[in-house]
Amino acid sequence: MSGDRVEGKIIYETQSTHKLLAAFSQASMIHVKGDINEETFNEAYMMHTTTSPHYGIVASTETAAAMMKGNAGKRLINGSIERAIKFRKEIKRLKSESDGWFFDVWQPEHIDGAECWPLRSDSAWHGFKNIDNEHMYLDPIKVTILTPGMKKDGTMDEFGIPASLVAKYLDERGHHRRKNRSIQPAVPVQHWYRQNQSSEPAGARSLNLNAPLT
Repeated sequence: MSGDRVEGKIIYETQSTHKLLAAFSQASMIHVKGDINEETFNEAYMMHTTTSPHYGIVASTETAAAMMKGNAGKRLINGSIERAIKFRKEIKRLKSESDGWFFDVWQPEHIDGAECWPLRSDSAWHGFKNIDNEHMYLDPIKVTILTPGMKKDGTMDEFGIPASLVAKYLDERGHHRRKNRSIQPAVPVQHWYRQNQSSEPAGARSLNLNAPLT
């Protein structure tokens, strides 16, 4: 939704607000760019929504929108992007310095600044074939970590580390990951994440690990 309006066009975009901003689970927004008939839009919206909404979710979207207002919101988002780029570069650095195996990141081979990287038909890093140019982009804050186990041509390697093991390791240490496939745990770098901050209280973590009381 960045950039200026396109004359004669209306752009609608849905956003899963709870996946990035401080909103409750299932919260989402509809962003609109362009001149619309608000009455017509509202009537169409009411056809697909409930007359008994969860007002806690509604309130959380209002709070999330207020947090993004003005320069404060820009600083929060820019901070998330900067941490994500730093995280990506650090993994690539450690991989290049490793004598054996190490994790990798699903991204273009060389990245510099923050941008949405396009998945182009003349690029091999993304692994997709017959892809349309200027159609899909990689969000810099959605970091997909590659574990050993699959070659670049898609065939399985002799040695590998299942992503489920890495995901469990991260979960036990309070690091939130969005989802994982066989060799690809995905970690979102959200604006409320801070270094050395656990999303799980120490007491709850000890309980889950069945740690002794003394």
